[in-house]
Amino acid sequence: MKIRKNENGFTLIEALVAMVILTIGIMSMYSMQITSIQGNSTANQITTAATAGANEVENIFAMNYDQLVDTDGDGLAGLQDSQCCPPTVCTAMADGCAPGPDGYAIYWNVAVDEPMPATKRVVVTVARTDRGVRKNVVYEYMKAQIVQ
Repeated sequence: MKIRKNENGFTLIEALVAMVILTIGIMSMYSMQITSIQGNSTANQITTAATAGANEVENIFAMNYDQLVDTDGDGLAGLQDSQCCPPTVCTAMADGCAPGPDGYAIYWNVAVDEPMPATKRVVVTVARTDRGVRKNVVYEYMKAQIVQ
């Protein structure tokens, strides 16, 4: 009696193992794609905020030196003042506000004679709350008084 070994094709277990390995690979690529899309969305939001802030900085620097006023008189030009804008009543009011695109709020604060006399330090903050987290893009510039 002759025993024939016929090893043509795959067994069911080999086929199942190959399918599991293929599934793990496809799911890994799917996860990478999701992460990539989220990263692109975040980058788009940062670019929008940076562009809005740069536009507002250009508008502010088109103003005369005397038009930049520290309205709350606190002399602070940092982020601590960018909590709210008029007509909202609050304790830490920004010195100026402008509407921003897509839910962004643009605030600016002015510090007079800082860091030296006849200059104003202007901090422009573009803020957005995303999923309960406040995200800021901050520009800090100085404007000197032109003496004639």
